Amino acid sequence: MIKRIKHILKGMKETILHFGLISLIIIPVFILLNTLLYIGINIQEDIINTSLQASANSELSNITLFVNARIDALHDDVHVIVNANETNEYLHDQSINNLNQYQAMLYRIMESKESFIHINIIEPTGDIVYEIERQSHEILTTTSGYLGSIASEAYYQSVLTMDEGQIFVSTLYLNEGQPMMTYIKPLYMDDTLITILSIEVSAHQILSVIENYADEHIDFLHIGLINHHTLWSFDMNQQLIIFTDLEEINAILNRIDTNDYTISEIIDFNDEQNHFVTLDDNELNFYVDMHYQEAVNASSYYLLRFPWLIAIINLVLLGFISVIANLVKSRNDDKILTNANIYLSEQSSDAVVVTSFDSKITYTNQAFLRNYEYHHDEVIHQNLDELISMPALYPNYDKSSQKEYIYFNWTKTRSNIYLLRHLRIKRESAVRKSRRHYIYVYSEPKIELDDYQKYITKKEETLITFRSLLGLEPLIINQTIAIMFKLDETDTIKFAEYIMLHCHDINIVAQVKHNYLLLYLNHATKSFEQIIDELELLLERYRYLPYVGQDFSHLFVASKADEHINTIDKLMDSLILSLEIARSNPQNPHVIYDERMHEQIEREREIRNELFNAFTNDEFYMVYQPQMHLRTKRFFGVESLLRWQNEKLGFISPAEFIPIIENSYFVNQLTAMVLKKVIRDFEPYRNQLPKKFRISINITAFDFKDYDMVMHLIEIIEESELPSDRFIFEITESHYIDNIEKTNHMVDLLHAKGILIAIDDFGTGYSSINSLKSIKIDLVKLDRSFIKDYPNADNGDMVKTIINLIHGLKKTVIVEGTETQAHMDFCDENHCEYVQGYYVSKPVSISEVMKIITS
Repeated sequence: MIKRIKHILKGMKETILHFGLISLIIIPVFILLNTLLYIGINIQEDIINTSLQASANSELSNITLFVNARIDALHDDVHVIVNANETNEYLHDQSINNLNQYQAMLYRIMESKESFIHINIIEPTGDIVYEIERQSHEILTTTSGYLGSIASEAYYQSVLTMDEGQIFVSTLYLNEGQPMMTYIKPLYMDDTLITILSIEVSAHQILSVIENYADEHIDFLHIGLINHHTLWSFDMNQQLIIFTDLEEINAILNRIDTNDYTISEIIDFNDEQNHFVTLDDNELNFYVDMHYQEAVNASSYYLLRFPWLIAIINLVLLGFISVIANLVKSRNDDKILTNANIYLSEQSSDAVVVTSFDSKITYTNQAFLRNYEYHHDEVIHQNLDELISMPALYPNYDKSSQKEYIYFNWTKTRSNIYLLRHLRIKRESAVRKSRRHYIYVYSEPKIELDDYQKYITKKEETLITFRSLLGLEPLIINQTIAIMFKLDETDTIKFAEYIMLHCHDINIVAQVKHNYLLLYLNHATKSFEQIIDELELLLERYRYLPYVGQDFSHLFVASKADEHINTIDKLMDSLILSLEIARSNPQNPHVIYDERMHEQIEREREIRNELFNAFTNDEFYMVYQPQMHLRTKRFFGVESLLRWQNEKLGFISPAEFIPIIENSYFVNQLTAMVLKKVIRDFEPYRNQLPKKFRISINITAFDFKDYDMVMHLIEIIEESELPSDRFIFEITESHYIDNIEKTNHMVDLLHAKGILIAIDDFGTGYSSINSLKSIKIDLVKLDRSFIKDYPNADNGDMVKTIINLIHGLKKTVIVEGTETQAHMDFCDENHCEYVQGYYVSKPVSISEVMKIITS
């Protein structure tokens, strides 16, 4: 080493003697040149490191998000089974019939869940007595009897000691070459273990995350999974590789702890929220190995790949290298942040902006340009605060702080539409610490508008957001109006621009979420009703614009400031409450706030809370309204009507509880329950029923559109002592309007069993008449709204037209709502075959029905 130093000093001495004073310039140039090259190498290393870290963190984030969602979905699937009516009936009574219903329910769920491979029913002793096995995507097989035992398995005692709300989760394992996980749920009744449910599910959707990355050949990243002393990975040929070598696994765990180029994310099953239980420590540890040297070898950074180029550059480009190095360094300083984040920002739906220290824009992604209606050349080097931000609506950001800034933020588009965004600001430093960059990420705000009950839990956070914007304009009693649109299948910004173009008196137009639009205005010259009428007219015109699709739909709610709604908080609360009412009543998408809506929401909540007890305690009962043949004055059938008498709430109207059931998971039990009650009522009188007497059952859209459910209803009838040709299934417009061909296929299936089909509430939907001629129904029930005002306020012309139309299509007419002698005479004069209403009979019990039809 000393000899080498002496040699260098000797060379420097000879150079100085040879070149004289000019060497005093050449030597510093050489030193400066090599210093700059060294700095350039460091910059290139930083860029590769930052890019690898950003890509690895992004992939881990996506993986854990997907896996957590899948785990939550599997947890929900288990609890759907546990809470099903068939499960509860079997736990109460282990009769053969209840067991069959329980097994049939498991079979239906197995059909709809392709990830389920096995479902086993296990006795408390550990004996497996029933199995459903998926042999392919569409083939299921079932086996009953003694099928083995789990009593000797290590987890069996753990399952026996589990709390009622807990679920046992196995580790990942291979079964015939397929990755699997098993969920085991003990089912209790009154603290007694009745049975054990075991569901073996494919873990491929978890491992497919790793497989997809192997398939996509993500450069320089290797992703794997460690679970319970087992390493799962895929090679570049998508072959699953499993390692159980503890030394290799420990080596990876050690790299995670000590190596900056190996990072991991852990998903722990032992969480209190989902009540998972595992025999041993069971966690999914996803890790990413970043291959730095391979990234270097594949990069275009030749100084890193070929260090000997420095010597050549020193010899050949001595006069120019200093300038080039400075230019490269300056460029890298300016672009380092963009290079590090380009992958995340361009693939994200979030609007991303990078600015310099003085808030000048240096980079934006396409989502930002699209959301705020600018072109790239119009925003580069512009001041971000002056372009879109509203600093007055959020606290000042301390640019000297290293902390990430997170806040709800109102911004403004080019056309002065306010956008609510979830804003994150992060400071990043370039190679020279004095050069700073800032990343602004504008995301969809996570505020709750779709569910009023969930909104209540986050109410203050949401109202603070609205208060900050609407506080810019005064709230004037009897003049201030707030309007909210929920828009589907349309561009919300384009709709906002359309509204602004035609309504010049609006103070604020704001996009709250991607499909929610808020209007805020003060108007002294027009009434509340006039403004609502104008907006409804604009909505109808918008529907027919060339760029608006045929699937465009909307909800439209409004509220006005008065002596009760005298603050912004109350105004917005009334709007969100109105949205809930509008969602539950799709026939009337335009809702104006009324104070009685609070009572309606509370009433719906009370009814929803009592549904479980209603189905569990069998609180529902049936009444029947007779239907008369006008010419013969004989009764040809009845309509079955469901009633509910609740111990806490008393009698509850079907108009209240039926829509709530149809929007809950109890909907899959409704029709079957009604059909069973009807059969139970009529079976004792089966030999007393008149010839061709029919019993009408209302079928939910949920059931009618499900082939398996319709077959289940047919099975219920065929297992009874009533022939299937005694039944009429009543459907409404929502059952068939979407797919006439599928409806006719279902009608053909029911006709083959002798079951007739009737359209209920005909005339209440806008497209019923157009569709009527295409479907193969037997009867049309004309809604009572068409005849209720005859003859006092209606001359009956519309009813006559509709009746003639139905007769022209060779369909039979039943007129509902016949309550007076005038109604009966009108129907007779217009050749209506059948009538149903209070004039004939009100809905009565089965015993009263039999008295009426046999008298």
